[in-house]
Amino acid sequence: MVVVLGLVISACKKDKIDLNVSSQQNSSSESPRPKTVDGVLNFDSEEHLYNYLEKCSEISDIDRISLEESFDFLSLGTLYNRIINEENEHQEKFYSGYDPNLSIKEYESLGLFYENSPIYKKYLDLGVIYEKDENGGAKSFNLSIDNPGFLNVLNEDGSVIVGKKKYIFKGSEISIIDNITGEVLNNISYNNKATSEWTHGGAWEELSSTQRISYKVYHYCITSSEGSSSGLIQSTFYVHAQAQNKKFGTWGFRSSYLPIYSFSANWSAGYKAKSCYYCLIQENPVFLNDNDPVPPAFSWHSSSDPNGQTNNFLRYLKPNGSWALDGWYITSVFNINYTMHFTFSGGSSGHLRSLYRY
Repeated sequence: MVVVLGLVISACKKDKIDLNVSSQQNSSSESPRPKTVDGVLNFDSEEHLYNYLEKCSEISDIDRISLEESFDFLSLGTLYNRIINEENEHQEKFYSGYDPNLSIKEYESLGLFYENSPIYKKYLDLGVIYEKDENGGAKSFNLSIDNPGFLNVLNEDGSVIVGKKKYIFKGSEISIIDNITGEVLNNISYNNKATSEWTHGGAWEELSSTQRISYKVYHYCITSSEGSSSGLIQSTFYVHAQAQNKKFGTWGFRSSYLPIYSFSANWSAGYKAKSCYYCLIQENPVFLNDNDPVPPAFSWHSSSDPNGQTNNFLRYLKPNGSWALDGWYITSVFNINYTMHFTFSGGSSGHLRSLYRY
């Protein structure tokens, strides 16, 4: 939560989105290309950042890698996939000919003492990934940065530049640096802010001894209080579903297990504001156009996706971004209620899992 809040407070203060831009301009499919400077991706604004993130969530890994290569960039998301793939290949070769369902202790009793792949060791030593001991003596590894919605814009150091500021992600925290002066901006105040956080889900659920899933909605929001006549709203709203299987005593993402095949969501979003301090309160007086307006509903099915089923599903919902509502006093926190359904294959009719907020 600290990560997103640090980003959005700064964005609200400086990067204002013009609400008077025409819908034709807002819906343009040609966003400016980010630039890479010293291995760090640079975006003109937060709007530019979110447009890019949404694009990356809808294309294949191959297309995303090609896109990154076109501006000489390697994202943390791409690096993580590379570590996963090379580690999986390394395990397959090492344990070739042996039962893949044994525990680590059982392999060691057979004289098989596994050493990780070179790329795994490198990024474990650098702190980019970390290991976790799971139930039953199994292991897993994860990225040290705990914010999947931003992995495709961060480099391996967890850095990205938005406007005149550099954001450095570490764990669930962020450092914000003035990219011109190098000054650390550690004096951001949460005073006079109404902060809401409706993140829900995320725990691993074991469907069997070798299969597990997780599903989560991320929503963080900051709304300025009624003490300010320049209302500010920032919303970060996305969903993430994952699936792993256990092999060679290790939980991980593998191409042999791609059970996520559909997702649907309905939601409502709103806030209250007034045009003067003593005026009547109004519901949603300004439409929060995030440059790609869609109805408050979303559905995805793997049958209509050229990538098909997956073990890593990420989509951004609406609204995503920040808005400066000049002349409006915000009188309530920004509120989202939702119903979400994730479907995973398995069993006789699949596994339906849902998240709700009323």
